[in-house]
Amino acid sequence: MCVYIGQLNYPLTNNSAIDVAVKVLKDDMSNKSMRENFEREVKTISSFDHENILRLIGVVIVGERL
Repeated sequence: MCVYIGQLNYPLTNNSAIDVAVKVLKDDMSNKSMRENFEREVKTISSFDHENILRLIGVVIVGERL
């Protein structure tokens, strides 16, 4: 797993760039327990709604949909 910083032109901010964290789980996705942990993390984070806690904008799984 690696976490990178990136920028996103987000429509809700009038397409101004915002800093984002990008989490990459390349090889770990082949491990069933790692995939299940990732899916639980996505579900948990997607329910957060607080100005001091990150917001999940999207998830991409190459070759599959979550």
